Amino acid sequence: MWYATRDRSQSWRRTPCMARRQRACRMTALLLPMVALCAAGASAQKTWIVDGTGGGDFKIPQQAVDAAKDGDAIVIRAGVYASFTVSKKSLCIRGENRPQVFIVWIDKVPTGGRLTLKGIEANGVDIKTCPGAVHCEDLRLASPIWPFLSVEDCAQVSVTDTTCVKITGSSYTLTPPIQLKRSTVQLTQCSATGRNAEPYQMLVIPAQCALRAESSTVRITGGTYKGGDGKTISSTNHASAAAIETVGATDLLIDDAGPTQLTAGVPPAASMTQTAIVATSTTGASIRIDTATQVTSQGTTQWVSGLVPQILRITGCLAQGAMPGGQVQTARHGLFGNASLLLLGAPRVALPTPWGECWIQLTTLLAVDPVVLPPGGVRTLALPVPATGIPQGLPLTFQGLEFDGKTVLLSPPTTVIVH
Repeated sequence: MWYATRDRSQSWRRTPCMARRQRACRMTALLLPMVALCAAGASAQKTWIVDGTGGGDFKIPQQAVDAAKDGDAIVIRAGVYASFTVSKKSLCIRGENRPQVFIVWIDKVPTGGRLTLKGIEANGVDIKTCPGAVHCEDLRLASPIWPFLSVEDCAQVSVTDTTCVKITGSSYTLTPPIQLKRSTVQLTQCSATGRNAEPYQMLVIPAQCALRAESSTVRITGGTYKGGDGKTISSTNHASAAAIETVGATDLLIDDAGPTQLTAGVPPAASMTQTAIVATSTTGASIRIDTATQVTSQGTTQWVSGLVPQILRITGCLAQGAMPGGQVQTARHGLFGNASLLLLGAPRVALPTPWGECWIQLTTLLAVDPVVLPPGGVRTLALPVPATGIPQGLPLTFQGLEFDGKTVLLSPPTTVIVH
């Protein structure tokens, strides 16, 4: 229904309510040519069970990986396991009751392929030289030395609900818990804390940032990142660290879903300062931060040092928790009064469109929940997942779409795994 009011001159004018309804209708008309309503995803070819007590197909994860073919699923039951390597394969590897693995090495996922790693605890995950897609979800990287997530020379890596935690002990290490090099990475609801400055034998280990990105494209949706604190050691002040450090031609974008919390480490002296983000070797670099980001610098009002950031509105989408017979919780963030739509379907490598990059296979694309964003600009939605008909291990990608009457915006993607 359309509404209009008449002023004293008897001319017709639109009300704000009418304008918002028009935006929703116009957005739907723009999307109709690109939306195909199809069911998404096929089940895995075969599921292999790893059980250290002998109750499965294999006792060791590496044996299951070697036996598996592209499209297969591997379930690792609770237990303690040695490191394993996945090379040149598209698999779905899922932990049951959080098994503990020393290190997971992933490399050379083929172009057009996809590897999924979910629900394990490990000292580290190392991902290298992957032209295909890698998705990590619900990982706990915990180590008495230092946990790490390392991504190098990869075309498309997404990481969701992953935490890097140092549990005990000390070591000589100069690497942050999350290190990205020459890669495109989406981080959703992750958390990491850089190590504090501390003495180690005859040396002093400097404080580390939580995330370092070198010549990479990085998208952050929600989560917490804290730099390590400084310390006075033998009457010498050792500086704290930023939450994030960018090096070289890195494109860093933090959107409005989450929100994201960035906290600089605390300096050892009141006269010392530390920004939440430090940019070095900045030729070709850019930093864009949504206004909803919660930033804590130490001793300064600056958010970033080394580069002038863009502080602006960046639409985002957040999806968490998939369970057959349960629900997927989603949240879209934007401006009050704008039209909004939730897109979902099977994941794909990014496809450029006039509205931004689409990360969903068009043949599986579903468009649901067309609304006008309420006051506060946040739309939450619980989507039921059928108890039957959707296989475990199926990846689903979500994107938010927003229309302000003139421009269509696509959010960065978020992927969840049905489990």
